[in-house]
Amino acid sequence: MQNEGGNKHATTACDIGFIGLGVMGSNLTMNLVDHGYRVACFDLDQHKVDAILVKDASERDANAEPRVEGCSSYTELLSKLKAPHLIILSVPAGDPVDHVCNHLIDAGIHADDIVVDTGNSLWTDSVAREEPVSYTHLRAHETRHDL
Repeated sequence: MQNEGGNKHATTACDIGFIGLGVMGSNLTMNLVDHGYRVACFDLDQHKVDAILVKDASERDANAEPRVEGCSSYTELLSKLKAPHLIILSVPAGDPVDHVCNHLIDAGIHADDIVVDTGNSLWTDSVAREEPVSYTHLRAHETRHDL
């Protein structure tokens, strides 16, 4: 299923993890790979993961190593990244961000990993997200569009 774009050569760890492959997320992912980064991506909709693998395959040289690696779980995404992990979220503000953060914690995110929320989350939501995980010494870093 993911042979179109990327998992058959998976030898090099990815630089960035990307979660959420809607219009903005898929375009940001392709922009990152166009600028030399290898990206591991995940979306709850496997068709979106498959689509970006096909897009990557169509835009790179036939013999070139895939620039995008598709993942079917949060754990797989973390396993494909260089440490410390840099993960970018492109999911709707609110409960979807909480859902992803909780699943990343369950998947084994580390204290020195960075999570960037590109959505339009209210800054107070960002502060509230840090409190429940403070005992694990994790911190959420977000871009603040609402300031």
